[in-house]
Parts: sequence; structure tokens; C-alpha cells
Amino acid sequence: YEQIRLVIEESSVTVDETVYPLTIPSGSTSGLKLVSEFEVESGELIGLVLDFDVGRSLFATPPGSTNFKLKPVIRVIAEEVSGAIAGTVLPADIDAMVMAVSADETDTATTYVEAGTGVYEIGSLLPGDWSVTAMAPGYLSQSVEAVSVSAGVVAGPVDFTLEPEAP
Repeated sequence: YEQIRLVIEESSVTVDETVYPLTIPSGSTSGLKLVSEFEVESGELIGLVLDFDVGRSLFATPPGSTNFKLKPVIRVIAEEVSGAIAGTVLPADIDAMVMAVSADETDTATTYVEAGTGVYEIGSLLPGDWSVTAMAPGYLSQSVEAVSVSAGVVAGPVDFTLEPEAP
């Protein structure tokens, strides 16, 4: 198969406890087309991960208005061909985020670090090399290049200790 279509019949977005309509072009007619090659053998099931990036998908048009549109950025990954990257970000009590970018810069994935422990895991990554960056408000970002991801394997630990930005 090469695509999946999702039909969305009803949608809204809530901002500061107020519900607004959400426009999704083609969402309720032909559906959202998710493109990804995957194979399903006769009589078998396959697990797919749909990784929705809300930060790159939701827009107010014009900016600052309450007219919201959704142009979904959704990664489709077959579970059996994906791997993960895991580790910790210290100090553990900061609001840190970790981002992975594929070597060819065509794919990204992000996750927040678990509060109090600093633990993170970014899953559903295609095999290959990934650049991993940890960041938090008020701290200098750190990156590790060429982290190798293999199917069915959690790479790491890829650990970071972030330093405060200079005043």
C-alpha cells in the first residue's frame, strides 16, 4: 500500500476554554491523504504509528485571528521497521524537549522530557543516522550527531547535561 485516507467529520480547537471551529481542507470530503509505503501480507495485520505534529499543523489565518485551519503534518511509520532513541536530560527539573532530525533532514520527531526524572524516548524512527538535540528555555542547546537507529532497537543512552545561558 502507498497511502491511507482519514475522513474527519467534525473538528474544533479550544483556546483559553473557548471552542472555535477548525477548518480542515478536504478533511470531510476526500479525507486526509497520508502517504507512506507499507506492505500487508494476506491474512496478517500491521501496526502503523501516526505521529501528528500539531506545532507544524495548526494555523490561525490571518495570524492572531480565531479563524483556525489544520494542514496536518503526520508521519506514518510501520512499527516493525522503526527504532527509537532514549536517554536523559539534566537538570531533570527543567522543561526540556528533545528533537531528532534524520541525516537527510527529511524527517523530524520531538518529545518532552519526563518531569523530575529527565528521561526521554523518541520512538517510531526509521533506521539510519539521526542528529539529536536537547533544549530548554534559559539553557544552551546540545546536540549529538550520527546516532544510529536500527529497527526494533532502542539506541542509547544519548544523555545531555544542559548549561544555563549566560545572563
